[in-house]
Amino acid sequence: MSAPLSPLRLAEWRATRDRLHRWARLCGAVRRQRSPHRKHWWHIGLIPGARGLTTGPFATAMGSAELELDLQHGELVLIVDDGSSWRLPLSADPGGEGRAALRAALDAHAMVELPAFADNTCGELDLAAGRAYLRVLLTVDRAFRALQAELPGEVSPIQLWPHHFDLAVSWLSGRAVPG
Repeated sequence: MSAPLSPLRLAEWRATRDRLHRWARLCGAVRRQRSPHRKHWWHIGLIPGARGLTTGPFATAMGSAELELDLQHGELVLIVDDGSSWRLPLSADPGGEGRAALRAALDAHAMVELPAFADNTCGELDLAAGRAYLRVLLTVDRAFRALQAELPGEVSPIQLWPHHFDLAVSWLSGRAVPG
């Protein structure tokens, strides 16, 4: 049994949401470019995890790596299969110095294009708000997993779509749509 969630009012965490959304878009760009293509764009979403959101493993020039938006510790982590890792505080500007630092970290492992943002400013990170978002994210993820187990037919992975910053699961029942 889980504890009830406290409200996550948009007005109170909008700045953090905007910052996390930009970091998610950067991670999603890496996943999209470095993961094998799957139908319905199922290769571009980020995967909920115990500490935040992850790309899951992706191919690099020398093996595999993974990006994790660690909302518990407020950092972006690049984990490489050779045992090395790289960390950047999520307080870094994802449109400026944070993007440049991620680009430099990825250059040694995977050639990717990172999106640029027309407006290089976004809200400040409130780690408590990020953690509150993570609790909500994981609660919805658990509900989606329970639903997935009951649905017949093909069900998508549970993923956060980086472009719109929404968590989703798709059900393809196999029934034809009228018309």
